[in-house]
Amino acid sequence: MLSVGDGIARVYGLDNVQAGETVEFENGVQGMALNLETDNVGVVIFGADRDIMEGQTVKRTGAIVEVPVGRELLAASSTRSAIRSTARGRSTPRSVPASTSRRPALFRANRCMSRWRPASRPSMR
Repeated sequence: MLSVGDGIARVYGLDNVQAGETVEFENGVQGMALNLETDNVGVVIFGADRDIMEGQTVKRTGAIVEVPVGRELLAASSTRSAIRSTARGRSTPRSVPASTSRRPALFRANRCMSRWRPASRPSMR
């Protein structure tokens, strides 16, 4: 490892690492490879970086970081407002079951817009 600071580690020697791949530091803390450069890789650290030091070994896991998806995820986003309401004494939060479906954290988005054409004349509104 070259350097560490502010939750980011610069690592060299991770041959053929993929963007979004999980890596593991010597102390067991995991991270995600994001910034792939020719001579080093930028890794976001998932946890405290206090025990991670220059010169430590970092290994690839071969797995891409995944996040839960599905109805449970939609319920989780509404749980935040339920918890806020509970703090005010209005309702009780319900537990959100763990999702069984998973999707890579980084993926190519579907096209949501058709290709646009430049206007032939300025729009006057």
